[in-house]
Amino acid sequence: MGNCSSNKTMEAAKAGGMPDPSALAAQAAAAVPNVPSIDVKAMAELAKAAPSILAKIEAAKHLNPDNLMAKYWDLGYFTSQNQLKQLGLLQIVRSGAENPDSGMGM
Repeated sequence: MGNCSSNKTMEAAKAGGMPDPSALAAQAAAAVPNVPSIDVKAMAELAKAAPSILAKIEAAKHLNPDNLMAKYWDLGYFTSQNQLKQLGLLQIVRSGAENPDSGMGM
């Protein structure tokens, strides 16, 4: 693996898009005001965890190449999305990042 790849992932998370978690949570709540299932606190926590999740995905690509989530993860696509979509993607792949030895990874 190596630190270069992890550093690039962390830089992408910072430069590409994870804003202040509380600002992002407020933006999410404003974007979908009629959806009661949005947990603003959980979204803020996810935004804080984004660099760690991205680093885990990068590690899984190298340590567990059979993990389908890591195999098909595209950091370029992720960073090209708006911040709300980035959070949605992170929410979807989080279990795969946290369980890299899983074959499915999602």
